[in-house]
Amino acid sequence: MGEDVQASSRISQQEIEILQREKDKQSKEILILRKTVDEMELRIEIQKQTLAARDESMKKLLEMLQSKGHSVSNIQETQIEIESLQAQRLEDERKIKQLQNELSQQQDESTVLKEVRLLAAVILLVLCIASYFFFICIELIN
Repeated sequence: MGEDVQASSRISQQEIEILQREKDKQSKEILILRKTVDEMELRIEIQKQTLAARDESMKKLLEMLQSKGHSVSNIQETQIEIESLQAQRLEDERKIKQLQNELSQQQDESTVLKEVRLLAAVILLVLCIASYFFFICIELIN
C-alpha cells in the first residue's frame, strides 16, 4: 500500500509539472497576443493618419485647382477622384473595424481556453488529492 501512495504522489508531481508547463505555454501565448494587439493598434492608427492626410491633400488640391480657374471638366475629374478616395477610405475603415472585431474574438476565445485549461487542472488536482486520501484510508483500514 505504501508503494501505491508513493506512486500516486509521483503521478501528482508529474501532473503538477505538466500543468506548470501548460501554464507557461499559455503565458507565452498571451504575451504574443498582446504584442499582436499592440502592433495592430499601431497599424490602425497609422492607416487613420494616412487616410486623413490623403483627404486633406485632396481638399487642398481641389481648392488650388478651383482658385486657379481650371476648366470645369478638370474640377469634375478631381471631384470624382476625391469621391473614389473617400470610398476607399470608408472601405479601409470597414476593414479596420473587421480586424478589430476578429482580434477581440480571438482574445475572447483565448480567455475561454485559458479558463477551461485552468478548470481542468483544478479538477485533475482534486482527483489526485482524492486518490491520495483514498489510499491513506485503505492503508488505515488494513
